[in-house]
Amino acid sequence: MTKTSLAFLSAPTKQAVEKITEELGLKDPRVFVRKAVEDKLLEVKRAAFFGTTDRVAAGLRRHGISPIDILKLFKS
Repeated sequence: MTKTSLAFLSAPTKQAVEKITEELGLKDPRVFVRKAVEDKLLEVKRAAFFGTTDRVAAGLRRHGISPIDILKLFKS
């Protein structure tokens, strides 16, 4: 396995990353770490998006606007 700098990780995390990297047949643990970080960022973005859409939907409901009303606006 290629030795890389994963100094920013705790020792147990670094060992886990190196183990899973080897199990997955990856040559560089940084690839696994990069993908894990990208996946987590996407998860956070999705959570923020759905939080916003939930607040918008609640506001529309408070004003008596239904999803059907919105769709009708797009058709006209």
